[in-house]
Amino acid sequence: MYECFSVRLKINQIQSRLRLSTERQRESHVMTEAQVLALQKKIEADLLTLFGSPLLTVSDMTKALNYSSAASIHQSISKKTFPIKVFNMPNRREKFALTSNVASYLAEQALKNDQSKKSEEN
Repeated sequence: MYECFSVRLKINQIQSRLRLSTERQRESHVMTEAQVLALQKKIEADLLTLFGSPLLTVSDMTKALNYSSAASIHQSISKKTFPIKVFNMPNRREKFALTSNVASYLAEQALKNDQSKKSEEN
């Protein structure tokens, strides 16, 4: 009888540890603001290294944002559905975006994706 009680007690302890462990894992998967900011800075540094400029052209944004073509970005800009602020430069025909704006957008998308995954788990 005492053995049965001690086995049940151990099983309950193990189950409670497992519950605590899974709750901690769920909490650790949610990105904090500091993590998002660190991710943004990392992405910005990577973009600066990759493209060598604080300004990104449409062709650069095509690669950075994994668009299928520059035309799709131009179309999105003309429809005013492009999620990143673009601007013109004097005496230049092309549109530009700041590397920091692109990095910020990508970090925000990572955060939204992280939050949606957490809500699906619950």
